[in-house]
Amino acid sequence: MTESVHAASVEDCLGCHADQTLSVERKGKNISLYVDGAAFSGSIHASVECVGCHADANVADFPHPEGMKEVDCSRCHKGEAEKFAASIHGQVLKRGALY
Repeated sequence: MTESVHAASVEDCLGCHADQTLSVERKGKNISLYVDGAAFSGSIHASVECVGCHADANVADFPHPEGMKEVDCSRCHKGEAEKFAASIHGQVLKRGALY
């Protein structure tokens, strides 16, 4: 028997993330979780499903769990990630001294 596998689509994700008021509080700061669907569809990443970067959002039932892992851009952009990590901005981010 073949098991049905659900892959969350961009449309599935935009069902919630198109809401401009969708946000979460992290470390005392309000972080917007809004995604502009038109801007996304015109971006360089338009051919990538959301779950291509947000793997833990690939669930059969929505909403996905809270507290998802940060996206690891180095999975596709290894060279760029290494350059960023070595830069002054990457070093500041690594120390957590954003401001």
